[in-house]
Parts: sequence; C-alpha cells; structure tokens
Amino acid sequence: MLPGQRLRFLIPLLWVTAAIMGAAASVPTLRSPPFELGPHDTYYVVAHAHWVVSLSGACLGFAGLYLLLGIAPRWRYRPSLAWAHLVFTVIGGILIFWPRFISSLVLSSRSAENLEATFRLWNLISSLGYVLTLLGAAAFAILLLEAATRRLRPMTSTV
Repeated sequence: MLPGQRLRFLIPLLWVTAAIMGAAASVPTLRSPPFELGPHDTYYVVAHAHWVVSLSGACLGFAGLYLLLGIAPRWRYRPSLAWAHLVFTVIGGILIFWPRFISSLVLSSRSAENLEATFRLWNLISSLGYVLTLLGAAAFAILLLEAATRRLRPMTSTV
C-alpha cells in the first residue's frame, strides 16, 4: 500500500456529501406551508435553483476529478491541498449564496428600515465568500501542478 492510499476515496466522498447537503439543505424551507405563497415569485427561488444546480454540480465535478486523480496510476496529490480546496470552496460558496437568499427575503418583506446598510453588510459577506472561493481555486491549481510534476516513478524490477 502506498502512503496516503487510504485517503484517496475520502476526498471524493466529502465532495459528494457537500453536493448532497447543498442540494437538500434548502428544500425544507421552500416546502414549509407558511413560506409557500410569498417568496415563490421572488429572487429567493431563483437563488435556490442556482444553489442546487451550480454549487452541487461543481461539487460533483470536483468529486469526479479527485476520484480520477486518486486512481490514476502515477498521479499523487497532497491531501492537505485537497482539504484546503474543499474547505475554501464549500465555505466560500455558502458565503456567496446565503446572503443573496437573506437579502431577497429582506427585500420581499420590506420591513427593514435601512435597506442600504443591510445590503452593504450582506454584500461584504458575499465578497468574502468570493475571496475564499478564489483561495480554493488557487489551492486546486497548485494541487494539479504539483501532482503533474511529482509523478511517482515506475517500479523497476531488481531481478
């Protein structure tokens, strides 16, 4: 067994788990009876659809890439970079999309007294999410470059 071989299926499994949790997290909110009528014609539903399709689709795509990298015969990646990519991308995605949900609910209720300050706060949080997602993309790029340059040498026979 090669070093780190145990973990080669853990990272793809965590990406699939993130996709399932992202898709299933907001479904109970949209299906609750007091919530059904008001926000269904708002940006909340559009943001929900984008959450499910884009972020979950990206998580499944990364799961496939990590699975292929894990079973490729001579490609090895550092698990710490894979963890950094996972954490930064998922938390960044959450910070990008959830402020959009909340700001659309504030706008639909029209009960907030200072909408400009509210939107400024949520936009700042969302911008932080973009920075974290960019850090995740950088970790993935470094991981790919390092995996391409650090290929394992084929085993040579001593007989």
